[in-house]
Amino acid sequence: FLGNLLYGTVTLGMEKSADKIISAVVVQGNISSSKKWEENGLDIAVERYLGMTKELSEEEPTDLIVWNETCIPVALNRYPTLYEQIRDAAMESGAILLVGAFYEDETGEYNGIYAFYPDGTVSSQPYFKRRLVPFGEYMPFPSWFQSVIPVLDEINLLESSLMPGTESNLFVTDFGMIGGLICFDSIYETLSLESVRDGTELLALL
Repeated sequence: FLGNLLYGTVTLGMEKSADKIISAVVVQGNISSSKKWEENGLDIAVERYLGMTKELSEEEPTDLIVWNETCIPVALNRYPTLYEQIRDAAMESGAILLVGAFYEDETGEYNGIYAFYPDGTVSSQPYFKRRLVPFGEYMPFPSWFQSVIPVLDEINLLESSLMPGTESNLFVTDFGMIGGLICFDSIYETLSLESVRDGTELLALL
């Protein structure tokens, strides 16, 4: 234990030179959970995040802009007009834009990260949250809990359980590979290790 502690202390205290330096901005819209899921929550979020992104990018050019987890509270791939708005925002800012939003296909709904690039392209595959929050994002043993403790089913903010991701799904950028983690993912060190082993050089935690 002491050897591990000493090694960690010395290693963290050593100055390291970086061969790649990028500037990053984190955008936090400060929208309460109650307003986020209301009928007009999407409109509020879009207006605030696009406005803040434009304002920040005009103040100082940046390489990477990060929006927080599910700041867009819908399956973004099902909203083409909104999809184009965010793509245009990335192009105007000249930065890579990482956006927390849901994704939906025939297999189910996921909590994801989309990467919008300044050249107008979008990552072919979003990152999907790999460790979901029980009773918040999915219901474990749903039949049992719904029959024995039905109140637990009511605390889930979502209408149905999300699907977990299974891959690190890195984003290719001019600055190297960027890996994603979403909230609950971050307490599982194996997920970070997996992303690094897959080639990530920068981890973005939403």
